[in-house]
Amino acid sequence: MSIEEMTHLYIETRSFEAAQAFWEGLGFRLVADWREDGRRAGRLEAGATHIVLAEAETENPSVNIHFHIRDASRLARELDANPAISVRAPLEPTHWGTRWMHVEDPDGHVFILEEPAPTPEEGEAYTVVFDVGPGGERLNERRLDRPLY
Repeated sequence: MSIEEMTHLYIETRSFEAAQAFWEGLGFRLVADWREDGRRAGRLEAGATHIVLAEAETENPSVNIHFHIRDASRLARELDANPAISVRAPLEPTHWGTRWMHVEDPDGHVFILEEPAPTPEEGEAYTVVFDVGPGGERLNERRLDRPLY
């Protein structure tokens, strides 16, 4: 198996401000925030624990656990062939430069297996996208899986 660690919890909420206050009350701090498709999202941290909090698209907010994986193509083939594993969404690229797949356990819980973006070779062109904070700082920086040109 190629799972290396749990990277973060992804938590959807109906009220970003109320959820942020809850997590900050538990000792987390908001380290980045952004908007995606008109909805607010942010990353909270406490020690080595990371939460991505996002306003929900539906009335039924979800929670997902993200695991860091290596050799996603090989792992996807292995999981597809394993009758004990239900692949809910096949391996696909994300718009922030990683690749992920979704698997579902026997109780219907969905887990995200995500491979980090590859490190570019020297001289290779790639695109970095980011949001700009109020002070001009880069927020939510991510590398796209397609070249700049």
